[in-house]
Amino acid sequence: MPKILLASPSWTEMYGGYQDAAKRSILYPPYGLTVLASIAKKAGWQPDIFDGELFADSIDAFKAKIRSFSPDIIGITSCTPTFHRTVQMANIAKSEFNLPVLLGGAHATVLYEEILQNHSCFDLTFVGEADLSFAQFLSGNITDKSRWDGIPGLFYKNESGKTVFTGPPRLLENLDEIPIGSRDLLAQDAYRWSLPGTEGRRFTTMNTSRGCPFDCVFCATHTLFGHHIRAQSPERVVNEIIHIYRVEGYSVIGFMDDNFTLGRERILSICEKVIEAKLDIVMDCWTSAASLTPEITQAMRKAGFVRVNIGVESGDPQILKSIKKGVNLEVISRAITSAKQAGLETCGYAILGLPGETRLSAKRTIQFLRKQKDLDYAFLTVAAPLPGSVMYDMAKKGEGGLKLLSDDFSHYKRYAEPVIEVNDLSAKDLANLQRIGHLKIYLMPHRAWRLLRRASIKETWENIIAFAKSVIISY
Repeated sequence: MPKILLASPSWTEMYGGYQDAAKRSILYPPYGLTVLASIAKKAGWQPDIFDGELFADSIDAFKAKIRSFSPDIIGITSCTPTFHRTVQMANIAKSEFNLPVLLGGAHATVLYEEILQNHSCFDLTFVGEADLSFAQFLSGNITDKSRWDGIPGLFYKNESGKTVFTGPPRLLENLDEIPIGSRDLLAQDAYRWSLPGTEGRRFTTMNTSRGCPFDCVFCATHTLFGHHIRAQSPERVVNEIIHIYRVEGYSVIGFMDDNFTLGRERILSICEKVIEAKLDIVMDCWTSAASLTPEITQAMRKAGFVRVNIGVESGDPQILKSIKKGVNLEVISRAITSAKQAGLETCGYAILGLPGETRLSAKRTIQFLRKQKDLDYAFLTVAAPLPGSVMYDMAKKGEGGLKLLSDDFSHYKRYAEPVIEVNDLSAKDLANLQRIGHLKIYLMPHRAWRLLRRASIKETWENIIAFAKSVIISY
């Protein structure tokens, strides 16, 4: 049976000076690779998964994995800030082990021509959503390039050295057909998620929908999955929850959908079915404030959700309009209060350095988050324009007051090390506003008290040390 190794590079370095804090709280598994592994099994391959984030020296560990598993081919995924790590891994697979290397992910989807031109270590790029193209590719002779042309969604060089794009990939319309991921290939006890009531419990992730109807200028999700929402049925979602709980022993689940609560009837049905199944599980999700209502948040709490993560983006009304967020501050505040009144922890995420940002608008964002009494946590990231986003094109052109300082994607980090300037804000100004903003937000007495109450003494001190390293020492 042929073997394929699916690999993900280490990624917490994208948090820059906040890497220590990130490693303590958000070590999540490569869910997408588990799905591809299940697809590979169905096609008659033996898959394995390598997660570089689990190793202090991910490159040495990657070499060791190749030696022990002896794959016939390697597939590597990557996002923009970690692409340099992907290239490093691909060069090793090619030069030291003479293995064919497949590439996929959001970064590859947008820049596939540039990547193949500059990096000979990649033999084939999967452009866009790869479920169907990956299955078709593995179902025949993978070395026969003459059959590649009939598989939509591929980019490669043919035998004569000419680049070939086989056209946009076919999208999977019925997401119920997505196989349950092969989580047995992961180091199952290695991952963690900072949620109440999760100590000693096994954590994993799920993704139940694709596509986003919003047009936020900073986001590039649509390049992979489009704007049309496709979602698994409540039955399919709950069947997987039951499986990973009863068969695989996971009782903490993070839903990584961009907007998990879009679709009132679906989310209410999911919650109802989870309650009926009587599972001892803890869950959280990411979503838009536009879809959070008291009815939904109350149903979520009854089903076992303990936290909801909300995209705030900015506390300045004009910035929200200019980035096409689709909600206003009143809607965001109302969603936060709705979640808190239902008994959910609330976490808000905002971005400094968006198009049109000024010192005044950035301070408004900090003040908005600071004054939200029902907001338990708030995180300020610094905008890093992603290829495929409107903001990236704006930054390249110098629009919206933006100035792009680097073309090196390894510098595109969310914390402490900005790659942009905007209007009257230098990169250093943005980093300082991020640091000061976090201090102002978390030194509010009611918020600090909640954090202390939630954690054990040991965990509290570990979190304080990580926070100090990230917010104070690293600057």
